[in-house]
Amino acid sequence: MITKETIQKLSNLSNVGLDQALKNAGYTKFERTMQREFLGITNGGEFCYKITYRDSINESWEYGKLFVKMNSDGLIVADY
Repeated sequence: MITKETIQKLSNLSNVGLDQALKNAGYTKFERTMQREFLGITNGGEFCYKITYRDSINESWEYGKLFVKMNSDGLIVADY
């Protein structure tokens, strides 16, 4: 079950929070998130965001979807 507190926390992540979630998952391509919009929760319980981010490899602004979840140990991680 996803608790009310988890829903509130993961559906209101800041740009910095999303950046940290990507780093927690081991992604280094993202330099920083510029814009984000929470879209909803997937059937698998992941929280989906539409983001604009700085790609440090191509040195360009990119757009995409980001899927965020909380591990069993409480660490927030993201996947795209």
